[in-house]
Amino acid sequence: MSVAPDLNKVHEGFLREDLFVCVHEQFMTETAMVGDIVLPATMFLEHDDVYQGGGHQHIILGRKLLTLQTTAVQNTM
Repeated sequence: MSVAPDLNKVHEGFLREDLFVCVHEQFMTETAMVGDIVLPATMFLEHDDVYQGGGHQHIILGRKLLTLQTTAVQNTM
């Protein structure tokens, strides 16, 4: 929510009774606090991923370094 041009309108929108908000976050952000349910997301050390640098012609495979200790949901499938 902190990057929205009119934060008050966005906050009011998230608090509507007819809206169900599901948030997928690593931290308890302002957006996560207004969510009806928060799914914990993994951090980059907890899952395999492929990285590409902007303007470069190579990719890097980032291997998982930590075993999940929580019920976090992977960001990638």
